[in-house]
Amino acid sequence: MSNKMIIEKLKDRIETQLDILERCYYTIRDIEYMIKCSNDDKLKLPYLKYEYFGRMRYDYWSMLLIRINMLYSHSDCDYYRLDKMLEYIDDNQKPLLKHIKFNIKLIEELKEKLNNEEIIDYAKGVKICRNKHLAHKDQKRLTERYDPLIELGDAKRLFYLALEIVSTIGDIFFHEFDYNFFEKPYIDNRLVKPVYDALKN
Repeated sequence: MSNKMIIEKLKDRIETQLDILERCYYTIRDIEYMIKCSNDDKLKLPYLKYEYFGRMRYDYWSMLLIRINMLYSHSDCDYYRLDKMLEYIDDNQKPLLKHIKFNIKLIEELKEKLNNEEIIDYAKGVKICRNKHLAHKDQKRLTERYDPLIELGDAKRLFYLALEIVSTIGDIFFHEFDYNFFEKPYIDNRLVKPVYDALKN
């Protein structure tokens, strides 16, 4: 494989991973807004009255876990997983070093963060939810307890670590990626409020 192709393949990974992360970011914000609605005295009654909101929250949660699993999976089918990207950099150190000088120790530090015991447990929880409940509907899902359970805070920790890894690699090799979806104005009510108002009236 030519040096140019090696670099292009790495760039493709980062572009796709950033797209996954941007979708995760807005999904997290939407879920947080729906949780806020369900806990707010002024919003609680309409929120709980209409099943639409519960279905929306479940579907958003499902998509969030499926997307996060793409990054933390150990399946060969998941080309854009984080560990596979770091392995790719290891396997192609020489051609990548010709493209730009980088500190190999930094890659090792990212691997250590990815292999943190808590992160592994959270990722395992995501995988269990994805495989047993969301993607395949395991027959034993209603009679067996699957641990560790995954909560929104755990999913957010996986999100922020993934963003750190992907943005670090992007900055090292390319200096051209846009991480500013954090800076774009987020309108809390962009999905929920129009429907909420219509139902309320």
